[in-house]
Amino acid sequence: MMSSPKEEVPFTPESRFAVLAPRTHIRLQGNDAKKFLHNLCTNDINRLGEGDGCEAFLCDAKGRILFHVTVLHHEDSLWISCDAGSEEKLLAHLDRYLFREDVSITDFSTQFSDLVLLNFSEDSIQQLLGINDPIPTLMYQGSSVLSFAGKIWIQWLPIYGNPAMHVSGDKTVVESLQNRLRTATINELEPWQLDQHRIEMGWPLPQQDYNDKAIPQELARDDAAISFRKGCYIGQETVARLDALGQLQKKLVGLRFEETNSDTKILDVPEDDKSVITVTSRSDTSKPVPQMGLGMAKRGSFAVGTAVDTTSGKAVVIALPVHEKESIHRSPKIDS
Repeated sequence: MMSSPKEEVPFTPESRFAVLAPRTHIRLQGNDAKKFLHNLCTNDINRLGEGDGCEAFLCDAKGRILFHVTVLHHEDSLWISCDAGSEEKLLAHLDRYLFREDVSITDFSTQFSDLVLLNFSEDSIQQLLGINDPIPTLMYQGSSVLSFAGKIWIQWLPIYGNPAMHVSGDKTVVESLQNRLRTATINELEPWQLDQHRIEMGWPLPQQDYNDKAIPQELARDDAAISFRKGCYIGQETVARLDALGQLQKKLVGLRFEETNSDTKILDVPEDDKSVITVTSRSDTSKPVPQMGLGMAKRGSFAVGTAVDTTSGKAVVIALPVHEKESIHRSPKIDS
């Protein structure tokens, strides 16, 4: 019998965990799975080896974002994950383009639960969750491992922090892990704290930070989610044309409110258009945290350090992610 995690697991005061809202989890299997998904999304799925992952956009024929997903290649399968409630639309989209390819699609969304672990070392994760196998170390990498409670899927993702380990699995298994974390007296993030982490990482939410007319480059995740060297995919014409012309009219940016930096440039805003940035996410104003946000900025107000009028008051455009760490949890360049 394992002893109390409080006695044997090393973790720091900065270590945190959170129970996530149900997410969409879909598995693709078959000889044509990689080629099939590769032809549907903005990233180079064909380059993924065992244990590799990435993020990507699935678009319509006009290049508008349908889904912003993360992908994991593991045991001859592709695991696709995205926000809760997307499974029906995503399944319908995949099925629409599935003809004679050798691909089977399975939805695990209702079976799985999700946790995220922040600021844990790999050793701490192994000991805390009772994992004997080695775990991945680079951003987007993942695997399935046997925990003390049963089989789980783990993957490093940049949604809530760097490093942030996402844990998925059957609901009963994840509930056991959740109870163990609480027994170890590790601090559990409240929803507003989790959202603060998401904002600081610059991770956009559908129907909040962008709508169904948005195109991939507007979310400022080109380096992580778009390959400009891969072959044809649905929506590529729009994405490639915008890359060639460089005429982006709006883009998601990070914001710090009530900034008083004298070096910032005050934007000359026309009298009939005072709000050059529409705020889409903001810190909980009732909490004692740095007041940050995300907003869709108009062309001319993208530059870091620019002071602007927004729909929520004056703010300064900041670089994202806010707390970027020099660590092994780095995302390799897509087109390297």
